[in-house]
Amino acid sequence: MFSSWKNYFEGQPDRHAIRKKFLKSESEKETFYRRFYELLKLHGVSPNAVYWAIHSAYAHAKNIDLQRIRLIFSQEHFPFEVEQIMESFPDSFFLTLVRDPRAALAGGFKAAKNQHGHLPDYHFNANIERWMFVWNFHQRFRDRLRDRYIIAQNESLNSDLKTGMERIASALNIDFSESLLMPSLLGEPWGMEGESAYVKAESNPIKEQKDFYSPRKAQLRWKANLRLNEVAMIEFLFSDFMNHFQYKRTTGKGIFWTTLGFFTFLLPSKTLLKHWMNTYPEVQEFKTVSKKLTSSTRIVWRTMPNPIKFICILLHSMGVRLRYYFIPKYLGIRYD
Repeated sequence: MFSSWKNYFEGQPDRHAIRKKFLKSESEKETFYRRFYELLKLHGVSPNAVYWAIHSAYAHAKNIDLQRIRLIFSQEHFPFEVEQIMESFPDSFFLTLVRDPRAALAGGFKAAKNQHGHLPDYHFNANIERWMFVWNFHQRFRDRLRDRYIIAQNESLNSDLKTGMERIASALNIDFSESLLMPSLLGEPWGMEGESAYVKAESNPIKEQKDFYSPRKAQLRWKANLRLNEVAMIEFLFSDFMNHFQYKRTTGKGIFWTTLGFFTFLLPSKTLLKHWMNTYPEVQEFKTVSKKLTSSTRIVWRTMPNPIKFICILLHSMGVRLRYYFIPKYLGIRYD
């Protein structure tokens, strides 16, 4: 286990590389790994033990007095392990940041399109499922967690950050500090004013636009980047969520908008269908399916006519959506 974690921290660079560079010198690394190893050997490798070993070793390497630390924050982009977290850390607080789903999904879809040139099923489903999962979690656990479940709305924080952070600090029973208003990464001031799918990493127009994150500007962006049927889909899927958090719909609730929203959700995205048609018969998903099959079934797949293969991946795409829409326990299962 120790070797696995060390390889993770020091392995090949990836998109999380900058967040792994939390040790500044060889001396800090040596101190960290020595203490980390000792703690794993002493307390074992349960999720709780490993978590505390990492943070305790970090504090030791940085000469931080843990007796003065009241809370440790851990950010999770994907919420699917939250019940395991609750089991491992039963006294934890849960701080959930909610946002207009149209703005959030427009940004998530755009980021995927920027990366791939189209919206792959994986990214579409991961974005949709996160929202479904969190709403499901909210309904199931808000009463059970009570004061340990804190909700902050993105729009409120961007409208009045200080008031919002004062409320969060009070809910967490910690003292408010001006440092809560300053962006930082690994304890150092962060040059960027934030991250957005609408700007390139090398540019920083956010700093030049003081109201970049304002609800008005966010609304203008999602309206410019979502087609009407995509708006109908989001408002259909998250109607209860939007009503609960007072996000006003722009489409109706009648049979036309409901049908349009459902079938936009059910069918692969327009950009993905276009990508499939443009690359046919060399569709990447044909190769992906082949790699996942056993040797005997792979032979059947390879000899299958391409039109039949195409129908199969289309039906699979729709089937995955139907499964997690109607059966919440499938939310968060990884797939291509």
